[in-house]
Amino acid sequence: MTSPQHTGWFSGRTRLITVISIIAVGIAGATAVSANVGILNSSADSSVGNVSASDLTADTQVVDVYLDQLTTTTVIASPATGVQEFAVDVAGTVAVAATDTGIRLDSATPAAGWTWSLAQTSSTELMVTFTDGTRTFEFIATLNADGTIAASVNEPIITPAAPATGGGYEGDDGDEHEGGDDDD
Repeated sequence: MTSPQHTGWFSGRTRLITVISIIAVGIAGATAVSANVGILNSSADSSVGNVSASDLTADTQVVDVYLDQLTTTTVIASPATGVQEFAVDVAGTVAVAATDTGIRLDSATPAAGWTWSLAQTSSTELMVTFTDGTRTFEFIATLNADGTIAASVNEPIITPAAPATGGGYEGDDGDEHEGGDDDD
């Protein structure tokens, strides 16, 4: 009582489904290719926005942002051709001047509610700290060997220290209460 089977690889409905699937995949691929070619052909050579690759010169500022234990922004300013002004997040601005002997603070302008202080550790590095009582930003400027000013802004994340836990047991030399055997 066996049913007759075709000797070929495909038979009946399986062959029809396979052929229709192959045709559908071919049509979908052709549609995708024609859509992409149409998009590429219709695009203009005009620029989008105001920046092009030719606008990037040696005078362009570079900003790197890292989110770690500190919020850090690094800026490399143009060669030492005078005063460079830097924004310090919401705290204000700092202007740094490159001189023949190093760098110096030209001005610090805090935003409303912020105060600032200067610490210059050497002729090639200075730090301006801005605070509003809740947040603190540390602006650090360094004179590079090539005459550029490298600057970074750090916002230290201050976490409260865990409360100290005292054992309250005085006079213990530590040997009797370690929980281990002394029979090594």
